[in-house]
Amino acid sequence: MSKKAEEMLKKARLKLSGAKYRFFGLCLYATRIKFFTNKDNAYEGYVRIDKNNGQFENVIYINSDIIDGDENYKAINMIDILLHEWNHIIRRHDIRRGDRDGQMWNVACDHVIDSHLAKLNLSRPFNCWNILKNVPAELKTEEDVYEWLINNSTVKIEKNTVADGEKSLTVTESDGNSFTVSLDINQQISPEQREATENYISQVRAIYNLEKERGEIGSETAETLEELLQVTIPWEQILEKAIKNRAFQKTSRRNWRTPNKILYSGSGRYLPGRISVNDNTGIGTLLVHIDSSGSVNNRSLKRAGHVIFSSAKYFNKIELIVADVDIHQQKTFLKNNFNEIESYFSREGIKGRGGTSHRVVFASWDEYIEKHLDEVSMMISITDLYSDVDDCIKNFKAVKFIPLTFIVEVNGGNINRHDNVSVIRMKD
Repeated sequence: MSKKAEEMLKKARLKLSGAKYRFFGLCLYATRIKFFTNKDNAYEGYVRIDKNNGQFENVIYINSDIIDGDENYKAINMIDILLHEWNHIIRRHDIRRGDRDGQMWNVACDHVIDSHLAKLNLSRPFNCWNILKNVPAELKTEEDVYEWLINNSTVKIEKNTVADGEKSLTVTESDGNSFTVSLDINQQISPEQREATENYISQVRAIYNLEKERGEIGSETAETLEELLQVTIPWEQILEKAIKNRAFQKTSRRNWRTPNKILYSGSGRYLPGRISVNDNTGIGTLLVHIDSSGSVNNRSLKRAGHVIFSSAKYFNKIELIVADVDIHQQKTFLKNNFNEIESYFSREGIKGRGGTSHRVVFASWDEYIEKHLDEVSMMISITDLYSDVDDCIKNFKAVKFIPLTFIVEVNGGNINRHDNVSVIRMKD
């Protein structure tokens, strides 16, 4: 093992513990890093999903020969290759490849990673950034860059072959810009390896959430990470899990260990509820709001019907409100009454299409819950979130002890963090 490579890794880890790199340092500290030797200096590093003690894990490999072979190699160069390979993991490049050409995909992925790292100014590559200078600036995703490469004849890609097979590609643009791309991502992965990557990303997401709460994540870094670390489970599954957790809980029976504690009237103190129990008959009531404002697209409205239809098997009763700035429709559906739900949406449709406000919805729900406190288990608002939620939720009494979930298109608006409130993005 190269002593210089080990010493350089120690220096890189020390630098990564500083405030500027703190989040990345925490992530890389928990990532296995191994050295290999290869005299082909273009082959600087790669990431693989290996087995360790019977379990798959993502491992970053670094070429120690490159470190040994140049006295000018610095810790910031080590940080660059670590961040580069780490980005391959959290960007799910091996998962997202699909049936695309592996070599062309690798070039596209390297372009996106290095464009991002260069912008963040966190590291410096030992050779050069693997950035295609002629790629239009508006192409931000690996998929878009890949399509551009496939359809653009101004880029020439040549394979570099060494004794143990193809290890890198030389990429040359028509204006003379040239660089070498290591084939540094998994070309094919098994379902078990895919699961290992998702598990790793879950760990990174946990670190990110803690650091974000501490205020340790810069705005530019956060903007990228929010997208990279989002949950990729289909939104319907997330919603179903949330519903199952709430459908059989009456408000007055919730366990005091949950965050949904009932505010004791007049005292200003929170008291524990009774012990929660399961009731397989679906005792809960679901309150649903469909935003019928003009800014909500027809696709979202169709999905709203799907949410209600799917929820009918879990709840004893569903109370529906259709509203924009005013309430236009109200309807009650009983458990498993799928025919009536289908008939309602096909016959009645969604009325409104004016402005957007949650004020009338929250007021209506407060009034209903005051009369049926022991019945309501969950509230759902299907909306684009271009609304006055942040302004009026502070006066919404029921949200203190009944969970509220917003179901929003992936390109919908945003709200501030509120206790007992969650957002599920509807993504294909």
